[in-house]
Amino acid sequence: MIKSKSEEIFKDNNFKKYNVKEININDYSKYQFKEKTEVLIVRENKDGSWIPSQLTYYLKSQFNECSLNTKMKTGRFIANFINYINNEIRLGYDNKFDILKEKGLCGLTLYHLASYINSLYGKNNYTTAKDKENTLLKFYLFLYKLGITGEEAKVEEIPVPVSTKNPRNTVRYQMVNPFRGNPKFAIEYPPSNSEDVLKDMDEDVWFAFINYARKHYPHIALGVLMQICGGIRQGELVNLTIDCAELNRDKEFMYVYIDDRQKELFARGVDTRYCQIKKVRNQPVFNFNGELFDVWDEHMEYLKNLKKRTNLSALFIDAYGQPMTAQVYQKEFHKLKWKFINFIDSKKPETADELRVKSWGSHIGRHIYTNYLITNGLLKNIVGHNDPKLLMILRGDSNTKSSEVYLNLDSITKTVASEVNVISALAKSIKIRNDIDSKE
Repeated sequence: MIKSKSEEIFKDNNFKKYNVKEININDYSKYQFKEKTEVLIVRENKDGSWIPSQLTYYLKSQFNECSLNTKMKTGRFIANFINYINNEIRLGYDNKFDILKEKGLCGLTLYHLASYINSLYGKNNYTTAKDKENTLLKFYLFLYKLGITGEEAKVEEIPVPVSTKNPRNTVRYQMVNPFRGNPKFAIEYPPSNSEDVLKDMDEDVWFAFINYARKHYPHIALGVLMQICGGIRQGELVNLTIDCAELNRDKEFMYVYIDDRQKELFARGVDTRYCQIKKVRNQPVFNFNGELFDVWDEHMEYLKNLKKRTNLSALFIDAYGQPMTAQVYQKEFHKLKWKFINFIDSKKPETADELRVKSWGSHIGRHIYTNYLITNGLLKNIVGHNDPKLLMILRGDSNTKSSEVYLNLDSITKTVASEVNVISALAKSIKIRNDIDSKE
């Protein structure tokens, strides 16, 4: 439990800083033994030792079912915020921080958070600053609900109606940002650079991107296609095994069963920080470009011909014959990206310039997948409008669980797949794609 008097969070400065740690523990809950990784917020001492902080209770109580990455990010944001406050107390320039030396967490106000957000200007971009603000506002809301903080740290929630068939879940509560439109807090956010992030590719460009990967990066070509035609994240991708896919060649899609297989695939000591999955699920991958099963067969042949493989079940293998981690996949994708940009530079220089200047990585596949479903009218409901619930299911998002009660993944997948036959046939005949391939 977090109690301001049981840990001198702002009163004792005889330590180095707050930080986050991953530790492996033996879990004997539910009468079954298993190893699991826990995330702790800790106080690091000046001699290099550390002790767990009671701030970890927040992660344990609110994020117990979340991914390791989410816990690490949340813990890191809180630790950085606490370190900022302790540094302000040490400097002594702003007397509004002095009260924290006496009251600890009980003395926190929205002023302290606003001051921290302002300090991010020039250090973080707009997206990161807003992410930190939102994470810390949730932390403030938690402290207020526990009665630790007072009215000057209050974060409100308002009820929002929810369309559902379950009479018990007719409303949800949405946090209200206390800084928005409030002249009391003058927060200067970093400028938004969203225009510098690539959020989509023209159809002929991503067709060519996949084909370039097939010819020059066969070890990840299937992964690139799965991301673009199925919206699969890179952490989920490297958790796949050969037997996780159910191929429906006649219906132009495959189901990929996404699950956490880290213990099965990765040896102890391997860095798997970015190999997390968001949600266990069956994820459809569609034959948008008419080449899904060709690429699958090529990948199976590639694996068959590998001289060394330490794990015969892994779907993606690195240069050492070991299951590929997300870090390795990201590195290989980065190589593919720049090779591809140089390749199309002479054929489509304007496109190459955009790909070169804007920021993008493997997550572009998820953006392409989403945009393709929308722009090709594959998410229409019975009245002809794009249905966000269909998109939520096809992307494998975890928002409103109630929608899954009356929206069936299998029927939605088959509905989309029925249109893919026509789409993939047209895709094969796209002239621009053929022109790019023939000039390689």
